[in-house]
Amino acid sequence: GHRAKQAARMRARRLMEKEGRVHKNDGKEVDHKKFLGGKGGKLNKETEAKSNLRVISKEANRRKQPKRK
Repeated sequence: GHRAKQAARMRARRLMEKEGRVHKNDGKEVDHKKFLGGKGGKLNKETEAKSNLRVISKEANRRKQPKRK
């Protein structure tokens, strides 16, 4: 469900904060390269792997998002 995904996002973010790659209010977001996406989005070892995470700007992440009406 969406709570599991939110928890995963927060875990990813905290991991990056610990590594000093992002900071609160720095306008950066932790992106999952292989997207968790949509209805079929699965949380698994692959999408949760540190190698699947990267830090990108908020703007870049918004561009990547599917268009919302």
